[in-house]
Amino acid sequence: MYTSVLLLFLMASAAQPNIVDLTIPEVLEAGKQGVPIIDVREQVEIHNTGLIPGSVNIPLGHLEDAVNMSPSEFKERYTIAKPGKDDKIILSCMSGNRSKKAIIALQGKGFTNLFNNAGGWKGYDEFNKGK
Repeated sequence: MYTSVLLLFLMASAAQPNIVDLTIPEVLEAGKQGVPIIDVREQVEIHNTGLIPGSVNIPLGHLEDAVNMSPSEFKERYTIAKPGKDDKIILSCMSGNRSKKAIIALQGKGFTNLFNNAGGWKGYDEFNKGK
């Protein structure tokens, strides 16, 4: 009985993605230190709102293709160096939901040092209004 409960607990724990949320000030500070911030919103959304300073747009639907690009292809397309699987990367979107999906997808590809901009663009916009 206890073995079954323990096994179920371990299986449930293994299925949970490891997502670490960052605040807007943490995201901005990390960006200043050169940590890539990847915004996974669609290009039309970026056109309507803009990007968090220092971030690059790779729509969620293009993320797998981007990961499979050579470093030179990636740099040419996105103007930043292609992050390695152990490099710190921050994922962002409008509100933090699509960026969580991106983290799960990247974890499935072996990326290990991923962080979520929990507030997304909305949080960034609110943060700036408060200044």
